Amino acid sequence: ENKITTSRRRSITSADQGKIVSSKSGKYTYLAIDLLEKLNTPIVAEITARSLEEFGGLHSHAGEEFVYVLSGELILYTDTYSPAHLEVGDSMYFDSSMGHAYINGGDTPCRILSISSTPVTDSLSPLESGEALVTVSHAEMEAPPSSGKR
Repeated sequence: ENKITTSRRRSITSADQGKIVSSKSGKYTYLAIDLLEKLNTPIVAEITARSLEEFGGLHSHAGEEFVYVLSGELILYTDTYSPAHLEVGDSMYFDSSMGHAYINGGDTPCRILSISSTPVTDSLSPLESGEALVTVSHAEMEAPPSSGKR
């Protein structure tokens, strides 16, 4: 059994830090990257994909996931349920083994907080397997496009 020691640990991620990964579906900032073998992987993402095709299809991985919409509108597709339309302040907790995809469903940039019980190395795998990744600095980040509504 893999036992993770979680007591008395902490990680502070300043606004200009984190591992930033850019893909065709959005920009993902992995937080608390200095803590190895943590129980959860927190990510702030800017979702730019406007369709399932642009996202790269449905992705799945072990664990559970929580998503909270910080700005804009999110359409969360799964292979089990009808698409969920989430707005600012809305959240969803789901089984990550269901195929799922994050789609920007509004006219403005969509930012989410995603917390996954999947280890960071496994949560990067769906992105790496289907999309070319580019790691960029915070200064190089651009706002997602703001055209098109559902």
